[in-house]
Amino acid sequence: MPYGIIDLIRLYGLADRFMLVKMKNDIIDLEFRALVEGDCAWDFQGLLDVFEAELSSTPLYQLALKSSVRLFMKTSTKEVRQDMEDTMAALVEYPDLSHDVLKAISQFVKKPWPAVAKSHPCDFHDHSEGDQCEGGWVLEQGKEAYITIANGRKRIKLS
Repeated sequence: MPYGIIDLIRLYGLADRFMLVKMKNDIIDLEFRALVEGDCAWDFQGLLDVFEAELSSTPLYQLALKSSVRLFMKTSTKEVRQDMEDTMAALVEYPDLSHDVLKAISQFVKKPWPAVAKSHPCDFHDHSEGDQCEGGWVLEQGKEAYITIANGRKRIKLS
């Protein structure tokens, strides 16, 4: 059974709560694989899901913020209008989220950044334990995706 983005957000929250750094980084790698292969794009709803999961101080939040703001700034006005009402309601309800989004939009206007998928997953990994990435991401194109959980491996297929 394929896992959705909300499942990965919940799993990331669990890994964050129990300080499972390797698991958090593997989830970031899964997100990157989905971004690179075009299976997903972070929109404001995804960002809101991460924010509501109380993960605003995590690398996953930074990934979602940069990705959703870039999508917002690069999308045509007609497409943006459809999602704007829900987005504005969320920004009014969460002032901290509003601040982060407006700051990111301001930074993007000054100097647009490339698609997040063109960067490296390591940019959004948790290096709090001083660990460095092992020279690339675990999820290379054309290979199965795995997340290490305790003593075993859990197969994750992205829809």
